[in-house]
Amino acid sequence: MKTATEDTRRMAVKAHLEQGLLQETVARTFETSTRSLQRWIAKYRITGSYSPYPRGHRLSIFKGKLLKELEEIVEKEPDATLEEILKKTKVNTSIVVVHNSLKKLGYRFKKNSTCGGTRTR
Repeated sequence: MKTATEDTRRMAVKAHLEQGLLQETVARTFETSTRSLQRWIAKYRITGSYSPYPRGHRLSIFKGKLLKELEEIVEKEPDATLEEILKKTKVNTSIVVVHNSLKKLGYRFKKNSTCGGTRTR
């Protein structure tokens, strides 16, 4: 489902608030759900804005100087685990963030074989 444009949201909210039309009627007219219309109205009352909230994911913690430091750590100790790399960066984040940042840098990861891995004596 597409994100409704700011104009569509403006017309729908005004139809409900200024013209006094029922939410169900307005939602049907603008081909959206009643719940979406309720969210648009709530956002307008709080912020005065009709624009949609920004979409997408958070920005990565590792960028610029921190990304270079991460790469230096891996170059110095290529056999380090993700946990060890995370400890050396001294950044409060998750292992997944470290993994994704290393993937962006072009690093590949060794997977354990499915036939049992390493053995102890």
